[in-house]
Amino acid sequence: MNNTTDIDFFCPYCTQKLNGPADLAGQTVTCPVCNKSFDIPVGIIETTTTISKPFPPFITPLNGEELLSVTRPSWLYFLGKYILGFLCLLIGIICAAIGAKTQSPIGVLTLLAFFGFFYLLWTTVKMLIFNHSYLYVMTNLRVMAKKGLFSVATSEVRISDIRGANLRQGIVERIFDVGSIAIGSAATAGTEVVFKGIRKPRHFLALINSQRK
Repeated sequence: MNNTTDIDFFCPYCTQKLNGPADLAGQTVTCPVCNKSFDIPVGIIETTTTISKPFPPFITPLNGEELLSVTRPSWLYFLGKYILGFLCLLIGIICAAIGAKTQSPIGVLTLLAFFGFFYLLWTTVKMLIFNHSYLYVMTNLRVMAKKGLFSVATSEVRISDIRGANLRQGIVERIFDVGSIAIGSAATAGTEVVFKGIRKPRHFLALINSQRK
């Protein structure tokens, strides 16, 4: 970062480093290299104006480390499962109503209502556990992912060691601007940290790239 009136940011599509006035934060711009439009994360401004933020209790801050972002998975990450469960429930109810009206035997499709109900219930329980089990943290020095409700396991990668950060989005996730970011370091060929199901993943990806030297 240069100062509070001039910011550096990266295009989330071609990773080209760009520069502009601070009042561009939160606005949509077009990359002059790949000609694709994207929103500049407001978090870029926050990194220049925020003096300090409280770290989550499982993190011991390093010298000169500043907290940039703390986020959890969004319930929209499970939206596809909710749609499937709702469709099964709706079809099953319709079949049951038709069967009752025509006095025909309850067909196999009627069982979809029971499946849909319990699938929605299980998805809700799974979503709540998932949401409270994962916590994703980014600082000016490293990215970290915490997993666990009672026991805690963490994984982290230094910003200076990041080899690549890739966005993963399904069709439904793209519609509702939800996705996952896979981060790997130069030390391994695979992925070391994954931020699953976060809102506005391109903003987060741009924030990560803005800290890379």
